[in-house]
Parts: sequence; structure tokens; C-alpha cells
Amino acid sequence: MTIEECVQQLAPDLLHDMLRESWRETQLDFPAKTMEIDFLQDTWLDRWQPVLKLCDEALDAFRRTCRLIRERPALVRLCWHLHCRLFRQGGDSRELIRHWPVLSATMGRDAGMLAVVVVVSGMPFAEAIYSYRNIPRQTMIDTFADLSLWMRSYREAHGEWGLDQLNWLLHHVKGELFRLGRLQFMLRPLRAKARVYSHKVESRTIALCEADTQVRGDGLINGTNGIVDDETGWRTELREEDGQVTGYPIDPRGFIRREPVALSMQDWRVVLERGETVLDIHIPEDGKMDFDRCGESIALAQTFYAVHFKEYTIRAFTCSSWLMDPQLRLLLPKESNIVRFQREFYLMPVLSNDTSALSRVFGRYPVDLDSAPRDTTLKRAILEWMEAGGRMRNASGFILISDLDWGRQV
Repeated sequence: MTIEECVQQLAPDLLHDMLRESWRETQLDFPAKTMEIDFLQDTWLDRWQPVLKLCDEALDAFRRTCRLIRERPALVRLCWHLHCRLFRQGGDSRELIRHWPVLSATMGRDAGMLAVVVVVSGMPFAEAIYSYRNIPRQTMIDTFADLSLWMRSYREAHGEWGLDQLNWLLHHVKGELFRLGRLQFMLRPLRAKARVYSHKVESRTIALCEADTQVRGDGLINGTNGIVDDETGWRTELREEDGQVTGYPIDPRGFIRREPVALSMQDWRVVLERGETVLDIHIPEDGKMDFDRCGESIALAQTFYAVHFKEYTIRAFTCSSWLMDPQLRLLLPKESNIVRFQREFYLMPVLSNDTSALSRVFGRYPVDLDSAPRDTTLKRAILEWMEAGGRMRNASGFILISDLDWGRQV
């Protein structure tokens, strides 16, 4: 079956330039005689259900979708192509996911389940990685609990089962993300525009902003929340000369100071800079962000990566999220889990807006201030802040492992 024939049967107006790429190659391995793809059979889900632990309704939706696909040869071909592109061929999958086919006219209520079927088709690849790394089966079960969480989120938003976080779930299948207790962790290069220095004798850490960063007068990245400040803002510099480094320090509370500092390299050393591998923290939405449990997770992560990823030298944990917004310290009690979690990190500003915070807290964006629910302390605090003219944003932060002592506030 050619790509043109497939598209014509599924959706004549479907953009198929993305599908055209590698279509011929993926179809060479297609079992044309039997038309039977193992991951579309009921036995496939039976095999992986002990790991995925989908609820009965989600299971029914999965089986119903597989039956629908099996009845349409063009859908079978498409599923095989998507599976091969994501799991059997190398290369960057972001462009594929950016143009993921939406087949509402063909698949009806189960259109959102196509992504779930393709994700689950990659489970053997995940299992191989876990086996190679000698990672316990329970860690796999804990990690893939995220699939159910995101499927439920999709159902709340659309009224049917499905998945719109395919790019995120690929991290799980490709062995890039692991859940260890309350938190999830990923090995990633540091993305913050900062260079971190530690004093060689004293217990002091300073992060300097990278050069050529446009900063507003309030110390935030120019353009944050769509606000541009060309009148009172400035551009950062970072220079190394004559045995010292001069730059603009990032305050641990999450803003850039206007007064530059000079550090003698006889007294200071670089301990972290952009591109270096760090352990990036993510917080699943399936319960309270218990402070002690978060600390236990970070301790588990240190052991886990030292055992299963010995080839990596990791100097820091990082976290970038709306939960790191320093303004939350003004809105919530100091004993709240969010505030206590933040205080363990050296905070840094990032270019962001309020989309993430409002979407996560209220389940939608934008939010109508008059009708939005006020049934939690967090919701009331954010709504009152916005009614007074405030805006939420994201921030990032790091903890140097050499300084790690959970419960000690920065």
C-alpha cells in the first residue's frame, strides 16, 4: 500500500508529508501476507498489563481501538509506520510527533487512543533497556504508572480516553526517565544560562548569568509573561581575565542582580555550567508533594544512578517548573510542601509565562478569574494574586550534590 492509498482511505485532507518520509522503508518489513501485527492483538495488552496497570475502562478503550485498527488495513499500515519511526529507526522523533495524524473522522471517539497503542507497542524496547541496566521490575511499574495519569488527564479534558503527551511518554519507553518514590528523574544537559562557582574553602556558591542575556529592571528575563522592558533593562556580560571572572550574579531567590561581581579564580572554581549532565527532577501529579518523601526520592536517585548509570558523573539536581516560581513563597504558608521544596534549591529565572501554572492548577488555560474554583489554598492564593494584577511564571533551580543536605534551607 502506498502512502497516497493509505491517506486516501483514512483522511484525504491529512497532511502526509511527514508520513511520506521513510514510508517505503517501513513497509518493506510489514507482514503483508498475514496483516497481523503483534502489538495490535489482545495478547499484547495481556502481556504488558501487569506493568501498565490500566483501569478497566482504559483497558476496554485500548482493546476497542485495536479492534478498530485491525478492521482497517490502512490503519494497520499507519500504526506499523508510526511504530517503526519511533522505535525501529534512529533519528529525531520530534518532527513526527509535531505532525502526529489526528484521525477523528476515521477513528471517532478512539482517535486519542492511537498514541496509546503506539506507546505500548514500544514496551519490549523499554524492557530491553531495563534488562541491560539491571533495573528492578518494580521501578518499571512505578515509572509507567505515568501512562494512566496522562490518559486520565486526557479524559478529563476531552471526555474520552486517549493521550496527548506522546513526546513525554517516549522518555519512559526509551529508558530516559525513571520514577523513584515520589519524584521522576531524567539525565539531561543543564539548560540554564548560568555558570556556577563554589568557594574553594568556604561553603559558598554563586551562579553567574551567561553573557548576552537580556534582563528586565526587576531582574527577570526580558519577555517573561510577555512583558518587555527596554528602558530599565540591561544585557549581561561574563568575562574571564587576569585571573578573575566578572559577571552578574543570580540571587538564590530567583532573579538576576544588576550589580556585577568579580571572583578570583584563586578562591573560586567552576562546578557547573550549561551542557553538563545533571539529574532533572519532575513531579508527577498523583498526590501531595510531601516534603519528606521528596527528600527520600532524591536519596534514592543518588543510589540508583550510581548503580545503573555508572558512566555518568552527576554534580547536581535541577528542576524547572511552575512549582519553582518564587512568588509562591509570598502566596503560601512557609510550612507548605511547595515552599519547603523550593527552599532546597538555588533558584534561577527562566523565560516563561503563566500557561503551565494555570493549566496544571486549574486544568485549563486561560482561566476565568470570576468562575474558577477556589476549593484549595493554592487556587485561592493564585486567583487573589492575579486579581491584584500579579502573573504566575516558571523558574528553575539546582542543588549541588556536594551541598545536598535535605531539610537545610538555602
